Amino acid sequence: MRLTSYTVCKALASCAVSACFAAPAWAATVVTDANFNSGTFADAGLFDFSLQRNPTLRANVGVGGSTGLEFGNNGGAVTASMTIGSTATFSMYGEYNGNAGVNGSAMSFGWTRATTEFNSFSGAGTGVTAADTVLVGLARTAEGGFSFGAANGATGAVGGVGTYFGNTVASLTSGNWYRLEGTINYDPVTGTFTFVDVSLDDFGADGTAEVTADVLSGTGKTVVVPDFGTVGRGIFATNLDRGVFYTDNYYLAVTPEPTVPMLLVLGAVAFVGRRRRPGRLSPCSEGAHR
Repeated sequence: MRLTSYTVCKALASCAVSACFAAPAWAATVVTDANFNSGTFADAGLFDFSLQRNPTLRANVGVGGSTGLEFGNNGGAVTASMTIGSTATFSMYGEYNGNAGVNGSAMSFGWTRATTEFNSFSGAGTGVTAADTVLVGLARTAEGGFSFGAANGATGAVGGVGTYFGNTVASLTSGNWYRLEGTINYDPVTGTFTFVDVSLDDFGADGTAEVTADVLSGTGKTVVVPDFGTVGRGIFATNLDRGVFYTDNYYLAVTPEPTVPMLLVLGAVAFVGRRRRPGRLSPCSEGAHR
């Protein structure tokens, strides 16, 4: 077979696509637990409860009157370690119970590099320090309202000096369910976490329909932890004395950096789809029209 520019283009594209499908490691890992009664929470193996081996599930208290999680300290199983994705999209629901509490995290999501069980409220554990965790979420302010905060540390660090972000401070309605959602981008080279489009939405007393969007909102906050590494575990956490006791419907989608096969696909597509020069066919098109 005569080797032409067309056959080279075609071979490159074909190999790149095949390699991508053979190793689709670049695809997002999605973990969802809807109402904690489907078995997916435990079956997925991505999360369990640090220092809380027998969490209590309570019927008729979750979103839409389903099953809710009581207490809600979730530090992730040791076996749940995964590559910290370049992008992690998350959401969770929590019911505000009206507790006045003190400043600090009321409901949050983040990453921990701890390799043993630990207490996310203090950050303590065997070989674990508070600096091993990065969290973002709903924070009780010193004045008693709520804002967003992001910090490197235990849940109490969220809401400390310099951790607040967003353009609003809000009061919440006791008995209503609220959805916390957002995106965490991570640069492992610099150890920079960037929190994008984080919002808190009011879903009313039964949690089935959005009543008010963006009760709180914020974007662009960064937390830099040099040498944080590339492997961690997702952590969902609530603090009942800050006002959130029941949680429901955890969601996490983790997208890693594109791997070599994916980059090959992108490169091949760009090469094959290159625009023709004026007055002549591109190399690949020229071969196709002989």
